[in-house]
Amino acid sequence: MQNLPDGKNSDGATQKFEFYRDFMSMDEAKDFAKLLEENRIKFSMEGTDTVIDSAIVGNGLIPKAIIKIAPADFKIVNAVLKEEVEALPAEVINAHYLNQLDNDELKEIFYQQEGWTIEDIYTAKKILSNRGLVVKKEDIAMLREESLSEIRSGKSATWPWIAFYILGIIFGFIFSIFFAIAGLGMAYYYAYGKSTDADGHVHYVYDEKTRQIGTIMFFGGITYMVIGFIFISYILPTY
Repeated sequence: MQNLPDGKNSDGATQKFEFYRDFMSMDEAKDFAKLLEENRIKFSMEGTDTVIDSAIVGNGLIPKAIIKIAPADFKIVNAVLKEEVEALPAEVINAHYLNQLDNDELKEIFYQQEGWTIEDIYTAKKILSNRGLVVKKEDIAMLREESLSEIRSGKSATWPWIAFYILGIIFGFIFSIFFAIAGLGMAYYYAYGKSTDADGHVHYVYDEKTRQIGTIMFFGGITYMVIGFIFISYILPTY
């Protein structure tokens, strides 16, 4: 079974794998990996070890494996999965758990596609079709693009959390450097953190305003810590 680290693409450029999907069982992960192999999609499969006691959180809450693929392959894999659903026999569709949802709940899947798999989206389409409600592929694609565009614009950080991390930087330097480091780390994430959406598009996690605040927090925090270190190390001992 193919299980690759980040490698090179056909142009010789570095090919970085990003998280695509997690699995609650290794068997499911292996089946998915086999599908990728059949379609010549390079991937990396990793077990998800955890230090959290499963007796506390429950085994069912901890994914057993994750699969990463190159962002450029996200849409290719999505298309493969869509074709897999289109080819499913009627008895499989009729037995799918989404049949428990009413028509309005199934339609909501198309408006909140980031929370559902490609298989779920097109299974919902087939179920609605069986119920006499036709949903056009073009409409699904349009709603998906609208949903992903909203995600790509970035989310906004809340002021209580921003204030918390600012205080961590200020007082962490005095009382515990670990709080200061945590504050700087979050400031950097606010400013430069990126994620990959369901179509493989890499985008900033936070919106422009939050990124600007994060940049000020990060470089302001570093400046504050440098000045504080100089004061404690060189100026304060002279008094």
